[in-house]
Amino acid sequence: MIADLDEAKFRLQTLTQAKPCLCVGDAKDYLHTQHYHYALLDLYQWTLPDSFCQHSHPDRYRPALEGENLSHSLLEVGFLKHLETLLPAMPWNEDGEVGELSEQGLFRDGLPLMDLGLNLHADGVLEHLEPWFLVLAALSEPGQFILSQSPEDLEDLLQAQDLWPVMQRALASPIATLPAQRNAVRRRFNQEPAPLRFVPMAVNLIDKQTGNVWLDAESDYEQFPSGSSLHMPWSRAALTIVRRHGQQVNDYYQKLNDLNQWIEADPPTNLDHILTIWNACLT
Repeated sequence: MIADLDEAKFRLQTLTQAKPCLCVGDAKDYLHTQHYHYALLDLYQWTLPDSFCQHSHPDRYRPALEGENLSHSLLEVGFLKHLETLLPAMPWNEDGEVGELSEQGLFRDGLPLMDLGLNLHADGVLEHLEPWFLVLAALSEPGQFILSQSPEDLEDLLQAQDLWPVMQRALASPIATLPAQRNAVRRRFNQEPAPLRFVPMAVNLIDKQTGNVWLDAESDYEQFPSGSSLHMPWSRAALTIVRRHGQQVNDYYQKLNDLNQWIEADPPTNLDHILTIWNACLT
């Protein structure tokens, strides 16, 4: 979407002044970069219309810091900073320096998504989970695989809580891998009162099958220490989705917290009840 007539003239002038390019790859990179800049300006205009109107056309392409040849203009940086108020997390570099955004290239491929879910493969995650939550983790595909690798350590951890027999039953339980199986589990638990009905939500969180783009994102923190390898397009439709899903994250965790508190009241009995319902859905 072009902001106004001056903007259209500017873009046409840019195209007419462009130098011939004999390399197809370079031409694609140039168009990709221009599309990126125009998309950020459009999102600035959409999310901050009053502020956008206060800037003259030259301001839209003025460098964010005077005297420096930065890839991001003043308005682009303004929009990227505004995202901090719209989304749950943004991968700014460690120093928070505006001038380093383009060098990092975090935003070139789209809006990066931080992993706000639960990644059992990350270091130290299993040790920080409550023992009774580990039983729920055993009902997920990654959880059942990881927890079955060191049964001796797991037994030592759960024996003190009288949860080892329940965990053995969980590790022997079927997992819901197919959409039809997940739907069957969800429908059955929806017949139970809250917070028991939230059990499928806990398993989906571990399986990265929540349907929420933030909770299902999978970041490799060793390869992308300040960001994510997952991106959404720089578009109004995508921004609408990530904003709505971001607002749902806290509600999702609140329901899981309610479930944890219910289980904690009597872990062996309540977990055994959960497994009875779960297994009946899948056997």
